[in-house]
Amino acid sequence: MTDGYYNGSDPGFGNVDGDNGAPYADTYSNTLADVAMYYYENDLASGLNNLVPVNEFDSATHQHMVTYSVAFGVYGSLNPADYDMVNGPFPTWPNPTANFANKIDDLWHAAVNGRGMFLSASNPTELVDSLVAIIRNIEARIGSAASVSINGDELYEKIRDDILMFQGTYYSDGWAGDVKAYRLDPHTGVVNTTDHVWSAADRLALKTWDNRLIATYTGSAGIPFRFDSFTSEQKTAIDPLWAADDTLARNLVKYLRGDGSNERQNGGDLRTRFRKLGDIVNSAPVFHKSGDYSGLYVGGNDGLLHAFNPDTGDEIFAYAPSFSFQTLHELAEPSYSHRFFVDLTPTVKGKVSVGGNEISLLVGGMGKGGMGYFALNVTDVTTITDESTLASRVLWEYPRDATPQAEKDGIGLTYARATIAQSNSGSTPWIVIFGNGYESLAGSAMLYILDAGTGTLVRRIDVGAGSCNGLSTPVAIDVDYDSRVDFVFAGDLKGNLWKFDLRDSNPDNWHVSFSESGNPRPLFTAKGPGGTTQPITSKPDVMLHCSMPGYMVVFGTGMYLGETSFSSTATQTIYGVWDYSDPSDPSEYLGTFMRGALPSLSNQPDTVSLLQQTEIDSRVVNGYGLRTLSDGQAVWKTETDPQSTEMAPMLPNPSSTELNHAGWYFDLPLTGERVISDVQIREGKAIVIAFTPAITPCGSGGESFVMEMDACNGGRLPRPNFDINNDLFIDTDDQINIGTEENPDLVSPTGIQRPGRLLPPTILIRGVDEIKYFSSSRGVIEMVRERAARVGITSWFEVTQ
Repeated sequence: MTDGYYNGSDPGFGNVDGDNGAPYADTYSNTLADVAMYYYENDLASGLNNLVPVNEFDSATHQHMVTYSVAFGVYGSLNPADYDMVNGPFPTWPNPTANFANKIDDLWHAAVNGRGMFLSASNPTELVDSLVAIIRNIEARIGSAASVSINGDELYEKIRDDILMFQGTYYSDGWAGDVKAYRLDPHTGVVNTTDHVWSAADRLALKTWDNRLIATYTGSAGIPFRFDSFTSEQKTAIDPLWAADDTLARNLVKYLRGDGSNERQNGGDLRTRFRKLGDIVNSAPVFHKSGDYSGLYVGGNDGLLHAFNPDTGDEIFAYAPSFSFQTLHELAEPSYSHRFFVDLTPTVKGKVSVGGNEISLLVGGMGKGGMGYFALNVTDVTTITDESTLASRVLWEYPRDATPQAEKDGIGLTYARATIAQSNSGSTPWIVIFGNGYESLAGSAMLYILDAGTGTLVRRIDVGAGSCNGLSTPVAIDVDYDSRVDFVFAGDLKGNLWKFDLRDSNPDNWHVSFSESGNPRPLFTAKGPGGTTQPITSKPDVMLHCSMPGYMVVFGTGMYLGETSFSSTATQTIYGVWDYSDPSDPSEYLGTFMRGALPSLSNQPDTVSLLQQTEIDSRVVNGYGLRTLSDGQAVWKTETDPQSTEMAPMLPNPSSTELNHAGWYFDLPLTGERVISDVQIREGKAIVIAFTPAITPCGSGGESFVMEMDACNGGRLPRPNFDINNDLFIDTDDQINIGTEENPDLVSPTGIQRPGRLLPPTILIRGVDEIKYFSSSRGVIEMVRERAARVGITSWFEVTQ
């Protein structure tokens, strides 16, 4: 901060910015702008790793200085409003020594070189405003996160001119959010993030609060989200004193709908917002097309699920789950401290039979923001043009006031994304399946199954595995080609991988697949070195075994749910286990993984173990960290099941006389590395994201390894999979030599590293290659170019979501 008319000694830096190009360069030496550029360009702590987060203002990852300048009511010869530092026109910087006005221009120039801000304040109020603006600018650079989707098939879509990519973001400056649509270059697949097609936040700013369509739920029916429609209990939740004077309550409801007239910036008492759209953190945008109508759905921490028109970005409607009524008032408090509300990625499925009609069903949840799920009919979504129609589309919430207490007690924070599927029950043909989440009053891990049309409980299966437990997002499979779910797999916080049998026509007979003396048993229990518990918090994936009867289930371990888990350094592991069981035999589970010289499984003969894969090479190539795994081959030996007869043949068991494997494992080598994103299997390849949180405050995003592994053996793949030399082709030039120059040994890397936490990818096909688009906690979209799967070959089962 200065009056701008500096008269200090020569700093002796020379013309540091002279070769930087517009808008940074000038032809003068030893200016304030040169000082700013010097401390921006040079690493101020070269002994530290370059982990400084990047953002839209500043791409430097080394330790550097960002310059903010405030002039005390003085102005230069240039007007900053006349220039655009991104697209031009750019200023021609004058000689600072020529006159005092040019020194002010040098002050602005220093802020440009230092990727900061220049402000001018002519009185104390303007000075305070300038300092607040600087703080907001700093905050806005830290902590943007996103999830991406497209307007098409997110696994096998080809890159075309009409493909849009959608990204959700948040900004800690006021906890605002946005969803933006971007186009892709059809030739290279590069996302054009510099020129978005639309911004939902910008479009929402054009809509008045009274014209928005918002609904909520009373416990028995949908209603418009308006004060006069609320029940007395809902009014009390908004403001306990509403009966004496409902002015504040009405203003709060208007505020939550987007009215800014009572915000502090406009002379009111409510929190000032810079955008109507709240922060979008863990909820990914979901595209769904129903007939001629399309919608884009995402949860926000403004207390609303939003439905946007994917072509224009206009909000079609919003939904306020009743679960959050007790805390909605906090959003309007000037001292607001961030909390989560509607933070789960919704699930949308078309052609769901409800009440004799086929509808598009959306099931959303609160995620970290609460304990509940809700369902909406989003058929022909753009035909919803008034709040009465919207209210009629609200189908149910679960749990609700009338739900028995035991059912409520089993529901925790609803981290588990719901699966919508057809069932084998004639009385309940469509169901919603989810794990019970974490921190429930019951403390157990449970699978919940609801009627898709009514939200009533069909079956709740308690696995009875200890306290302080919870079940993660399940994967459901259909093994007999009738489009009905037969088995469900899900993990829990105790490291148990559970299998559930839903084949019976009577839901009362749905059960945990394995048991001993009447007690449920998991298919497998993960244990780390020393027998430490390895929690499973992400969704597994399943495929047919490559050469044997039964299924391979691939999953990773690790947790990222609270402060204690953030800093955990316990070894976590990626597993692939063989489910060889006969559905009629509840004893054929693998048991607990017991490590030792020869790893074994507690419910298998000593001859049965898991194959270990290891990291054999780690290096940096073209700026990317690469990881290469061993390529050990599992030995699959079997013997006849002793219970098998000619009339009732059984699947073979692992051999009890020869050494053999029932799966594989890979211990993640980095300190704190873990798997917290869902595993995906494509064409026999397991796609796994391993995340390592930052160990320093500057590296708040951490780093991720994207790995592609042989799903049956767990090792590296024989052919190149990553474009590590950036030539847009994947060939033998993308291998590395792990041998010597005299005796080369060319192999294909298994994983490639990217900064930040990456979320599960959207995958697009480009010719013979595919591009995976990962949302990063840094707020950017990371691209990984790989060899494409064989398009056109379908799976033997249907994974329903």
